[in-house]
Amino acid sequence: MPNQTYVRPPLVYSETANASHYTIARDFDTADGAGRLFVRTTVQVELDSSNPSRADLVPPFPARIWFRATTGDVTLPRGELIFELHPIKGKVISDSLMASGLLAPTFLATSEVTLDTERWKTAFLPWLNELKEKHGLIRDDGTKQSLKTFSPEAIFDGFFLSGQVCIEAKGELFTEVVPIVAAASGNFVVTFLLGRLHAAHLGEAPLSVRQLLVWAQQTANTQKGLQEHSQVAPIPLGHFYSLVDKDLFPGAPYANHPFLMRLVNQDSGDFWNSIYNPLWMFVSPNVPRWRRMMLMTEYTSRDAPTFWPGWSGYDAIVNDGRQQATVAGETYWKLKDGLTTVAIEVNPGPARLAVREVFGGDFGNEAKVTLTKPDFGIVADLPAVYRTVNHITGALVSDNHQRPSDLVGTDHTHRHSILLTISEEPVFEICSGAAFHAVKWVNQSARFGIVEIGLVSVRAAVSFYWALLQSEQWKDSQVGVLEAVSPNEGNLDAVNTWDGAYLSIGILQWALYALERTGELAGFLMFLERSEPARFKEYFTRHGIGFCDVAISPGDNIPRGIVSVDGAPMNEAANKAVMRDYKWSAVFRQAQLDVLVQLAQLRYAYERLRILRDLQLRLADNNTYKVGDLITGQHLVALLFDQHTNRPANVAGDLRTAIGGLLPVGVGFDQSALDEITQNYAYVNARNMNDHNDRRNRIDAHRDITGSPLDKNVGSFDWPDGQPNQWVTNSPTCGG
Repeated sequence: MPNQTYVRPPLVYSETANASHYTIARDFDTADGAGRLFVRTTVQVELDSSNPSRADLVPPFPARIWFRATTGDVTLPRGELIFELHPIKGKVISDSLMASGLLAPTFLATSEVTLDTERWKTAFLPWLNELKEKHGLIRDDGTKQSLKTFSPEAIFDGFFLSGQVCIEAKGELFTEVVPIVAAASGNFVVTFLLGRLHAAHLGEAPLSVRQLLVWAQQTANTQKGLQEHSQVAPIPLGHFYSLVDKDLFPGAPYANHPFLMRLVNQDSGDFWNSIYNPLWMFVSPNVPRWRRMMLMTEYTSRDAPTFWPGWSGYDAIVNDGRQQATVAGETYWKLKDGLTTVAIEVNPGPARLAVREVFGGDFGNEAKVTLTKPDFGIVADLPAVYRTVNHITGALVSDNHQRPSDLVGTDHTHRHSILLTISEEPVFEICSGAAFHAVKWVNQSARFGIVEIGLVSVRAAVSFYWALLQSEQWKDSQVGVLEAVSPNEGNLDAVNTWDGAYLSIGILQWALYALERTGELAGFLMFLERSEPARFKEYFTRHGIGFCDVAISPGDNIPRGIVSVDGAPMNEAANKAVMRDYKWSAVFRQAQLDVLVQLAQLRYAYERLRILRDLQLRLADNNTYKVGDLITGQHLVALLFDQHTNRPANVAGDLRTAIGGLLPVGVGFDQSALDEITQNYAYVNARNMNDHNDRRNRIDAHRDITGSPLDKNVGSFDWPDGQPNQWVTNSPTCGG
C-alpha cells in the first residue's frame, strides 16, 4: 500500500506500554463546569517501572506541519503543532472516510509542546532545503518570496517557528518522529484537537490552516484556542479513529495501538459508555453512540429551496449539555436509539439558515445497526413562510399550479415547528412569516417552475479543489474559459424547471430536455455515479432517480441518455412534466451543494473541452482539421465553448463560415487569421444560439482574479490531454 495512505495514532508506539498506561484525563464531551463542552482530548501517559519510556509524537497522517508559538524562544519554542492533512497525499484517507459518511478532518493540533529544535533541523533538513530551493514563502497577497538567501537553519528559526511556512511529513512509519522536549520527571501529558475548517459563507473556499494561524497570532487571539475560531468544527478524536478503515493503518500493531484501544474500548466512565468498541467490530444497538449533526448558518439567497429567518448562530442543547455554533459548524452528541430531541436555541441575525445536511450514522467501520425509528429529530420552533410569486411581476400566484403540497402545511395562520429527521425524508412544515422569504417561480407559456442561478461559483469551487485539479493537469487558461462561460448558464447549484427543458442543473445546465427523447442530464448522472458512487447513492438512488440508455451521440460526441424515476424512463413530454414539481428541484439542489458533486461538475465540464477539441472541420483545401489544432486563443475558445454548451450542433457550421477561405499556417491559424475568425464568428455573423449578443458580452466582460480579460493571442489556451468519454460504458438499458 502506498505510504501516503497510512493513518497512525499520534503517540508513538512503545513496546513497554499497554492500554492502562494511557489515561484520558478529559475528552470531547466532558462538561467544563460552565455548561459548555470540551472539544479537546487530554491524554496522560503513565510512567512507572513497567513503562519507563516516554511517548513521542508522530504525524497522524501525511501532513503539512505548522507551528503556533505561545511562549519560549528559538532555542526552546513552546506552543501548538498543527498537522494539516495533505490535500493530495491524504486523498485515499479522505475518500475512505467519505465512503463511511465522514468528511475528513483538516487538521490535528497538539497543544503545549516544546520543540527539540536541533533534532527538528536534522530530521527535516531535506524539506528545509526544498523550501530554500523550490518553494519559498507565499505572502498574504499571493506573491512569492524566495528563501534562497537563507540557510535551512534560518528558515526554521525565522519562518517555521513564526508560522509562515510549513514542513511536510510523509506520514510513513513510526520512524518519522516529531521531536519534542520531554520533562525531566513526571508523567507525559499532551492535548489534541481534531477539526475541520469550513467556509465563512456559502460558495466561498474554506479557511486554510495558514489563514487560521494568521487569526491565531493576532494580539486579540493569542490566548484563544483554535476551536474558538468560528470556522473550526471540532471532531471527537476517538470518533475519527473509530471510523478509519483498518486497512489504512500500516499494520495490525498500529491499529491496535494501546492508546487507541484505551480511547475506543474502555468500559467505564461517562465518556467510555459510547460507541467505542474495537475499531472494526460490530456496534451493538441500543447503546449510546456518537451522532453527528451539521447545521450551517451561512448565507443563502431567498430564492433557495428552503427559507428560514436569519440566525447569527445557535446553541444545541441535549440533556442540559450545551454546544455553541457561530457561523457554521457541526455538533456531536452521544445519543441512544429512538426519538431523541436536540433543542436549538437561536440567536437572531442577518444570515439565513441553509440546512446542508442532518447526518447520523453508526460510527463504526462495519456497524450495520438498523433503526426502526428516527434516530433523532432537530426541532426548532421558528416562523417561516412559503409564498409563490410571479418572478416578473412579484405578484402572488394563484394555487392552480404545481406547488410542494407534500412540504407545506395547510394552516398558515400560526407558528409551526420545523422537524427534520434522518431516517426518512426531511419534513418541513413551512408556515407564517416574513413575505420576502419566497421561492422564485416563473410563469412563462403557462409553465410554472423555479429559476435559481445559484450561489457557488466556478471560481469558488476551483479554488477549493485547486491543489487536486493541478495534480490532474488543469491549467489556468482552462479555468478561465469555464469561469467565463458559466455565468451564461448558472453556478454549481443552479436549478431551472421553468423552460422547455423541464429540468436543467449546474454550471452548463445539463438538461432533461423536451424535444428529444434523450438529454445531457442523464450523462452527468452516469458520470457522477461512476466517479462518486457514494454521493450518487445518497442524493439520487434513495429518491429513485437513475439513468438509462446513456450513449455517445454520433453527431457531436456528447453523452446523452434518459433519466428514470423508480425505473420508469422519462422519455416523453408527458412523463417529463413531473420534474417541474418542487421536490425534484430541491433534491437536485441539495446534491449540488455537496463539494464532491461540485467537483464532479468541474470534471464533467472539463470533459466537454476535450469533446470540443476533437470536433472536426473540413476547410477550403478539402482537408479535415480538429478545432483543438486550429484554434489556440483563449477568448475564441470561450466563445466556441459557449455555443457548444447551448447549441452544440451549430458550432462546426458557424465556425466554418467564419473561417471562410482562410487556411492554417502549419497546424493552427496565425494571429492575423485568428483575429479575423473571431470577428466573423462572434461580431459580424450571429452565432446560431440563444441570446448570442448578451452571452458574448458577458464573456467579453469576464475578468480573472488579477483583473485581466480572456487572452486573444495564439497559444494562450491549453487544450486538455486525454480522450473524452472513457467512462461511457455499460449503461443500464431502459426497461432492462
